[in-house]
Amino acid sequence: MGTSLQTFGLIKPEGLQRKLATEILRRIAAKGLLVEEKRIFVMNELQFELLYGHVKGKVPHLYPLMRNYLTNNQSMALIVGGEDALRMLLEIRGASNAADSPPGTIRGDYAKDQDYNRLIKEGKIALNVFHAADSKGEAARDIAAFFGSDMHG
Repeated sequence: MGTSLQTFGLIKPEGLQRKLATEILRRIAAKGLLVEEKRIFVMNELQFELLYGHVKGKVPHLYPLMRNYLTNNQSMALIVGGEDALRMLLEIRGASNAADSPPGTIRGDYAKDQDYNRLIKEGKIALNVFHAADSKGEAARDIAAFFGSDMHG
């Protein structure tokens, strides 16, 4: 069982700025998944808190930098559907820590400067291009937050 028919993905600002959206969408399609809906927008404070609120407790000095970056630059939210979409999109994304992502994954091929320990010490945020929901619950929450009728921006 456990087959997920829909999940959530996010091409982050650096992915759009580096003109990687077409390649990311191609990789998703190549795995047999369908981008059912996509939306370019600037993340609002509530959406940022939903995705990255956990950072506040882990690395509080980077939280305002992340918030400023993600709430002032365009991202592309995706609803991705298909057989086992949740697992497949995570596989396409690569590991949470991009330094552990193999070539052929989005983060393995495109994430920049992923030495988290050094970045934290230097007060810099990691640029890893793409986010994908980690669970069915997270996917449903994110789809509602980014594609719900009350979404503005």
